[in-house]
Amino acid sequence: MTLVLRKQRAQDRIEGREPLDWRDDDYAVVDETLIGRIYRQQVLGDLKWLWFLQLVPAPPPNYGMTDTLNEAKAALAKRYEEVKRGNDGSQRPWEFPAMMSLPRPTAEQRRALTILATAGRNGATQALLSAHGFDVSLIADLVNHGRHRGRRNLI
Repeated sequence: MTLVLRKQRAQDRIEGREPLDWRDDDYAVVDETLIGRIYRQQVLGDLKWLWFLQLVPAPPPNYGMTDTLNEAKAALAKRYEEVKRGNDGSQRPWEFPAMMSLPRPTAEQRRALTILATAGRNGATQALLSAHGFDVSLIADLVNHGRHRGRRNLI
């Protein structure tokens, strides 16, 4: 398997869309179709590389954060292979061809995913996300599209 990193602007042109104002460190990850994205972003004062799979169905974890581009590529490739081969405990190899790409996340969804990705093991509460300006419907969309897994805990 050879995954191709393509500048997000170039991917927009290939898909027939007018390119947005993407930064040079924003990549589409392509196998035969678009499968994910890797981009660099400021997270809690440090520049980090964030990656995520844009596949349906792909059970969590579908995203991660690393210090280098090479680590992000390796982590995304490893997770993609797990899902593709059915080694994640919930996929079966014969179900993989049914996957479809998810729509590109909006800037607001990317910001929410960054907060969720950096929240650690305990996650982020609805109150914290609301304090950052996110409403319940945005969070529900992230969960319903498989970009994040919601979990209810009693305190």
